[in-house]
Amino acid sequence: MVGENGVGKSTFIEELAIKLGLNPEGGTQNFTFKTKNTHSNLYKYLRIYSHGNKPVTKFFLRAESFYNFSSEVQRFVEEDYY
Repeated sequence: MVGENGVGKSTFIEELAIKLGLNPEGGTQNFTFKTKNTHSNLYKYLRIYSHGNKPVTKFFLRAESFYNFSSEVQRFVEEDYY
């Protein structure tokens, strides 16, 4: 996707991820966390049509929130380790 800053590229991808059952802050469908509710309600108006096989696993990588995601993974690792 290409476009000027502020036209909604990231918002659209984020809402698509939500519609696919992923965490809006990044992660998998089985690994969710919330630091701040900042996503829009656009996902309520999206419809996804699929032809063929659906992926078994999904992952939403948000560049601006990767730090939060990796910190949360590290916290889980440390809890299991100690």
